[in-house]
Amino acid sequence: MNAPAKKLGTVGMLWRLLPRKSRLAMPVLMLMVLLGTFIEALGIGLVIPVMTTISKGGTGSSSSILQPIFDALGIRSVSTMVGASVLLLGAAFLVKNVYMLGLGWRQARFSNAVSQYLASTLFKSFLRRTVYVSLAAKFI
Repeated sequence: MNAPAKKLGTVGMLWRLLPRKSRLAMPVLMLMVLLGTFIEALGIGLVIPVMTTISKGGTGSSSSILQPIFDALGIRSVSTMVGASVLLLGAAFLVKNVYMLGLGWRQARFSNAVSQYLASTLFKSFLRRTVYVSLAAKFI
C-alpha cells in the first residue's frame, strides 16, 4: 500500500471511488434520512395525544397536547375534537408515507447508480489490462 492510501484510510479510499455527483448527493441523502426519522417519530408521537382526545370525558376541554390547536380553531365539542384529531393523525401518516416512499425511491436510485458506476469501472479496468498480466495471474 502506498503512503497516500494509508493516509486516507478505508473510508477515504471508498469515498474517492465514488464519482463526484454521488459524493455531492450522499450528504443530501443522509439529511433526507434524518428528516425522515424525525417525521417518523412525530407520526408515532401523535398517537398518544389522539388517544387521549378520544378517551377523555365529555367535558369539552382536552388534556392532550392538541388542545391549543383546538382552541385556535375554535373547536369545543368532543366529537369535533375526536374527528379533527383523527384527521390530523391520518394526514400526518399520509405525508410521512409519501415522503418515505420518495426517500426510498431516491435511495434505490442512488444505490443503483453507484453500483453501476463501480461495476463498469471495474470491468473497464479488466479490459484495459494486458494479456500477459491476466495470464500471469492465472498461473500463480
